[in-house]
Amino acid sequence: MWGRIKLAFIKFFLCFWLKYCYRRFSLINQRVREKKYKECPQKESWLVSTVLNFYKSCEWVSDPLGGKWDYVSKPEKFYETREGDCDDWAHFAVTMLIKDAHSLSISWKEQSGKYNGHVVCVHKDTDGKFWHMGNWGLCGPFDNLDKVVESILPQDATGLAVSLRDRRLKCVRCWKL
Repeated sequence: MWGRIKLAFIKFFLCFWLKYCYRRFSLINQRVREKKYKECPQKESWLVSTVLNFYKSCEWVSDPLGGKWDYVSKPEKFYETREGDCDDWAHFAVTMLIKDAHSLSISWKEQSGKYNGHVVCVHKDTDGKFWHMGNWGLCGPFDNLDKVVESILPQDATGLAVSLRDRRLKCVRCWKL
């Protein structure tokens, strides 16, 4: 019995230590040492062309541990460092475009059994057509969101789920494929 209690305590302590104390991955360390970034210039909303021109100076970089430690960077951090993965690119565009822009997250299962996903910024133009942009560039126009999803999904993949989020990353709409 004492062996089980001891094992449970060790598991708890190890998890607590990794999450809050281990220097590289610590949530406390991230909050305390997080660099303050300059505000994004937001006197008025950016145009799609402005965001695309900004993207030319940006570089795609995976999240820590090859993306296994996934998080969305603040737009200020992306603006200053000019690097991030697809969710950072999309969240930056959603924040800067302001009008009719949402982040669209898609997950799928490849034939090899590997799970994958992608995030883009989706926006509507004045004609009511949908466009998506991110680290792949600008694609469109599309008549509806289902066509946008079809354009992103690899042909040999089975779609699993889609979520549409606003600039505060609150889920606006979710659906299964």
